[in-house]
Amino acid sequence: MLISMKTYEQRSAEIKEYSSPSLKRDRGEVFILVSDLKWLIERADENKQAIYPIPIEEWHEDDGDCLWWKFPIEEPPYCGSPLDKYWPEYHTHFTRLLMPLDILE
Repeated sequence: MLISMKTYEQRSAEIKEYSSPSLKRDRGEVFILVSDLKWLIERADENKQAIYPIPIEEWHEDDGDCLWWKFPIEEPPYCGSPLDKYWPEYHTHFTRLLMPLDILE
C-alpha cells in the first residue's frame, strides 16, 4: 500500500475542502476523498493504541516492545516486554509504540 507524503494536517484540510457542499466533484475527487478518509481512520486507530493504556493481560508477544506503565503514573514508562530478562514486574498497563511511516522514493 502506497502512502503519500502529505501530513495529517494537509489531508485534514483537503477533506474539509472536498466536503464543502458548494464544490462540484468529479469521480477522481470523490475517490481521493474516500481514500483520504480511509487513511485518516487508519491513523486514528493507530493513535488510539498509542494513547489509551491497555491491561497487561491483553499483551501478546506479537505486540513486541511497548511502553509499560504503573498507575498512578509516578515514573517514566519502561520500554520493552514482559519477556525481557530485567522486566520490572510491577507494571500493569502498556501502550503500543507508533512507528514512522515509510518514506516513498
